Amino acid sequence: MQHSGVMSPGSMEIQVVITPGTGSGELTGISGKLEIRREGKQHHYTLNYELPQRD
Repeated sequence: MQHSGVMSPGSMEIQVVITPGTGSGELTGISGKLEIRREGKQHHYTLNYELPQRD
């Protein structure tokens, strides 16, 4: 995964992406993004991904 972000007083922008071409085996061709949500002191993570259709 590739992670980049910008933080400033009062705001935070984070982008986490599955690096293209890094999947292998059953994960070959995977793509997607990780969403990070902060509620108070807790962090919640949601991975949205796609896999190519297999024959």
